[in-house]
Amino acid sequence: MESCPAEYYYQSIEKYKQRAYETSLELITQAIALDANQVAYYYHRGGVLQRLQKFDVAIQDFDKVIGWERQAAASFIVEALLAKTEMLYQQKNYDLLIATCDHLLRVCRNHWKGFFFRALGFYFTQHYYLAYQDIEMAFYLSKQPDTIRPYRGLIGFKVGKFVQAQVDFDIALKQKPEEAVLWFNRGLNLYKLNKLSEAIASFDKATQLGLKNKQLYDFRAKALQQINSLK
Repeated sequence: MESCPAEYYYQSIEKYKQRAYETSLELITQAIALDANQVAYYYHRGGVLQRLQKFDVAIQDFDKVIGWERQAAASFIVEALLAKTEMLYQQKNYDLLIATCDHLLRVCRNHWKGFFFRALGFYFTQHYYLAYQDIEMAFYLSKQPDTIRPYRGLIGFKVGKFVQAQVDFDIALKQKPEEAVLWFNRGLNLYKLNKLSEAIASFDKATQLGLKNKQLYDFRAKALQQINSLK
């Protein structure tokens, strides 16, 4: 006897847990073909497609969930919006990322990820002061401040909050001492604080960890030139 839609759905979930994503996709697609009126099915298929990095079609499923009548889909809407923001960030679609975060914050006004991802959207569209306001809110609301610190440091640097940025970079590097880009960002910030020898040391550490960056060499040379001019 042919399986009913719910059976396909639960079988798909089991395959998803086993990381058999292609099989999971086939099963949930069969469930939807038999019953296209279950918001949970579209939400699950969006998640499977996201795992398969089929972002455009995943977003279509999440958009269907987001547009569902609120009463029927309330428990899925925030999660669908969150998944969509993560994919838009990966796709570097920053304008739509900002708009989606606006939607998320209308639905759930104190969700730290709404502020966090919107801050990144503002950062990459060069709206640095808006980014700073949002990253501060994310830092305040989040229970994972160390996750946010590297980004707050980067955005703080852009708006001239060099002392705070230094604290963030130093704490972040205690968590991830092998992150070459963090050492580079720390070096730039130290350069702005006129701590030239420390900046050079940070640039050298970034180089040792494999970072090759013209800006790194340029600022290292500037710092060294300034030190030599003081002798």
